Amino acid sequence: GSDKKFNPYKLEDNIQLGTRELSRYYHHPLASRYKGNWRLRYTWGRYNGAGPHSKYVRRVLRVYTSIRTKTVKQLQKTLEKKHSLWVQ
Repeated sequence: GSDKKFNPYKLEDNIQLGTRELSRYYHHPLASRYKGNWRLRYTWGRYNGAGPHSKYVRRVLRVYTSIRTKTVKQLQKTLEKKHSLWVQ
């Protein structure tokens, strides 16, 4: 285990904490029966508490699909232009 103290209000720490939590659900034994997007739906649904078919999960999956092939520069331009990855 790490002795580092995380501050959830600091961007880098928040991302690390969120990633660890999502990884916990993604690798959960119940998630092993899900493949591809279904595993992601399970993970995000459990993390949010909304379930794999919720409006939240559909929206996250749409954003994930739209950004997974973009470069960091492209994502920076999107954020500068729209201020959010959620705006479509």
